[in-house]
Amino acid sequence: MKCYLLGIDLGTSSVRAGIFREDGERAAIAARTYPIKTPSPGWAEQNPEDWWNKTCECIKEALNSAHLTGNDIKGISFSAQTHGVVLLDRDGNHLVPAIIWADARSSDEIPELEEIIGEKRLEKVIMNRIFPGTQAATIRWMQKHAKDVWKNTR
Repeated sequence: MKCYLLGIDLGTSSVRAGIFREDGERAAIAARTYPIKTPSPGWAEQNPEDWWNKTCECIKEALNSAHLTGNDIKGISFSAQTHGVVLLDRDGNHLVPAIIWADARSSDEIPELEEIIGEKRLEKVIMNRIFPGTQAATIRWMQKHAKDVWKNTR
């Protein structure tokens, strides 16, 4: 029996699902796009439900294209865009759209965080320089500018 592996890549503007044999031969691949919404200058948001729905569509298409079922998949690998923030309520529902790495609304929070936490300590913890769109900056922005949302975040 052949061994099939499923790879899922949730990127900034699209998701891809690929099915490969254990020898690396591609059996099928599918892709779907989703929008980046910019409701204000410098903002970059996405609907987390789009990620889920488009991922499910890709997996189904790839399985159908390869003439396989989920039972044929022996391993799954997943990668995703980094630095996104999805704020959830106590029931696991997102409170606002996901704020992705390309969002720049938290620019003014960077110097404040570097002062409070320390620039070197921040770099050590996040293993990078802090920039708008990182979780710490976005969360600080939410705490200051969207207090009702932050209050309901669990």
